[in-house]
Amino acid sequence: VNYTAPDLNQTNMVTLTFPGCTTALVYTEEGTEQRICEVCDETETRAVPPTGIVVCLSDASGEVRETGILAGEATEVVFENLAEGEYTVTVSKATYATRKYTVTVVDGKAVCEFKLNRIGDINGDGDINVSDYARILRHVKKTSALEGYEFDCADINEDGKISVLDYTKALRHVKKTEMIW
Repeated sequence: VNYTAPDLNQTNMVTLTFPGCTTALVYTEEGTEQRICEVCDETETRAVPPTGIVVCLSDASGEVRETGILAGEATEVVFENLAEGEYTVTVSKATYATRKYTVTVVDGKAVCEFKLNRIGDINGDGDINVSDYARILRHVKKTSALEGYEFDCADINEDGKISVLDYTKALRHVKKTEMIW
């Protein structure tokens, strides 16, 4: 049975039938999926990745002050009613490299403009192409190092390093033999 997750800002229910069991499937605002068997009352709950852009605001001590999910193709988030100081904004989305920004709150307000690149798209042009996999190869050969967000974009398998595995995945994506996203 295939089911496309609804907008996580809503609670929706659909009944799915499995052999010997009828299960209600519920998506909640917290981003969880809960299955409840109507025959044996057994409940299974698991996390469901959000479908939007996840934004997290942390203070200097690392304590999370605000979180939210932005719909659509947002490129800016505004925070209000905060104590003055510096904060870290973490922005993430499925199939995109997570990015962190530092913002300064003045008069209780901070605006963070952001841009996310898809995993493997180092130059941010919206696709993985010869330019991207060539830069990964130069990093692997140690002729040109990738740093910061470019490094994060090039770490296709998200293991914290850039290796021949990342290069191979990028090359296969360009050749359209194995798509990353």
